[in-house]
Amino acid sequence: MLHAASTAAWAVPGARFVKASIYDTEIPTCQAVVALGEPLTYHAQHAEADRRLQVFFQRASVALPPGGMLIFDVIETGEPSLAGRFWSSGADWAVLVRTDEDQAKRALVRTIETFRRIDALYRLGREVHHVRLFDAGELSSRLTECGFAVQTGPAYGAHSLAPRGLAFFCTRRCVSEGPN
Repeated sequence: MLHAASTAAWAVPGARFVKASIYDTEIPTCQAVVALGEPLTYHAQHAEADRRLQVFFQRASVALPPGGMLIFDVIETGEPSLAGRFWSSGADWAVLVRTDEDQAKRALVRTIETFRRIDALYRLGREVHHVRLFDAGELSSRLTECGFAVQTGPAYGAHSLAPRGLAFFCTRRCVSEGPN
């Protein structure tokens, strides 16, 4: 994951690129922490996901000044069901995705198979993603406890998120401000 203002040094000369889990790396003092594309939803199957996320919120709160922003997106629990099979293809490639959802365990499993033609042969790739589902109200409460004012939405500007995707726009409150 990234926690730099930009990966392009020419755009932000003081930025640095860090390839690591946001759960395992330091969050430096900064103006914003941005985690796009559901990175906070990925955990090892037996990880204490809720605890790890709470610790991350606390660390982000410490790293951000009043007015600093924490922006991220997750997949919510609820409807419509995300279980299903999907595919897309081109002249020399295909991607097949199967999703299985267990709302009781707040878990989504994405099995992704890719086929890519190289000369006369096809190369097969396979990935399995274990994704955590979240209750938006519970996340908002945790963020408020960590000193954030929280707003949510189904999009980043004109870019809509996938079904049940929810973006969080969290502003670090001044110490003198109380919870929302």
